[in-house]
Amino acid sequence: MNHGGHAAEIGAMQCEYRANPRGIDNPHPRLTWTIISKRRGEVQTAYQILVASRKDLLTHNNGDLWNSGRVVSSQSVDIEYAGAPLRSRNICFWKVRIWDRDGKSSDWSPAAAWSMGLLESSDWHGQWISDPVLADPANRPLTPIHCYRSQLASSPDAAKWIVLDLGTAKPMDAVDMIPARPSDENSDFRTAMFPIRFKIDTARTTDFSDARLVVDQTTSDYPNPRGDSCHFSFSSSVTARYVRLTVTRLSCWDARDYGLALGGILVSDHGRTISTGAQVNCSDSMETEAWSRRFLTAGKATVALADNSPTFAAGIPGVQSKFTVSRAPMLRREFDLPGRVERATLYVTARGLYEVHINGQRVSDELLAPGFTDYNARIQYQTFDVTALLHHG
Repeated sequence: MNHGGHAAEIGAMQCEYRANPRGIDNPHPRLTWTIISKRRGEVQTAYQILVASRKDLLTHNNGDLWNSGRVVSSQSVDIEYAGAPLRSRNICFWKVRIWDRDGKSSDWSPAAAWSMGLLESSDWHGQWISDPVLADPANRPLTPIHCYRSQLASSPDAAKWIVLDLGTAKPMDAVDMIPARPSDENSDFRTAMFPIRFKIDTARTTDFSDARLVVDQTTSDYPNPRGDSCHFSFSSSVTARYVRLTVTRLSCWDARDYGLALGGILVSDHGRTISTGAQVNCSDSMETEAWSRRFLTAGKATVALADNSPTFAAGIPGVQSKFTVSRAPMLRREFDLPGRVERATLYVTARGLYEVHINGQRVSDELLAPGFTDYNARIQYQTFDVTALLHHG
């Protein structure tokens, strides 16, 4: 209760800088409130926070999760929750009151709330769902380029190698590895499957019994290239017939697949390319119109876009196979509800962009969800209360 007409009031309340947020992943959420007063220069001298597992408990001033007690402090921003440990999916209701500069307490604020997200990876029970064409790694990227692509592997340590046969022993002093990225692509564009760790050696003999190591990038990760070429000069000129690239750590293609992709390998002597048309042998290769080992020794310093991708027209009536189709799949599933739903929460994300509809109604007004991240490292998810969108049957 107020103890006078000039006591301050509680204004906007936030948890983790949002009003009534859902899916908080901080086990100690930060609480913030504003102070409203008709007096100039009002000062908060103390506060008390109650946090409860049910809203009705707050009505009786019962903070079963946390009762801060009266804390002498002027701080009203980023007060860390310090109550009982919070678990995934917990819903927490909270309210606050303060004491003003005269020591008078305000009324309790209205109840606000937050919900906890999925704090452990084991809390996720859903599985990825996708378009079967887009899900096939052989059909990606959406805009194929003329390059070499290895078969995909389940481990970054899978053995991958490429050997160029120049026909005869030739002097050489440098190798250029051409990344599998379209020419003039923006530098923000991440290059697909450039090797992380590798070495290059040369030899006169087929079995590399006289191998000479000329490039060693096996002890540290090579940065993902954002340009058209990666140039490696030898410490001294060598003469050899064979050039071998051995990859000791593969780049991640998506969450579980690893592979090697290169636009070409140029072996040169004083700036003159000597590897054009050389025979290529490799651990494995994906051979299609767009991807082939033949591009490794085509002698081109940049990567060209493929004309089209007939794969993405597969199974679409009325679409000629010579045209590329940009697929935006709609994934639909029906399910039955045997009774009344007390609470339904949707946790959702995508490798790309998504919109979710339930019973014909869009779940949120968010655009470009879940937001751009490097999908190999981190994917953001969103949390929605969809109770009102579900019905019996």
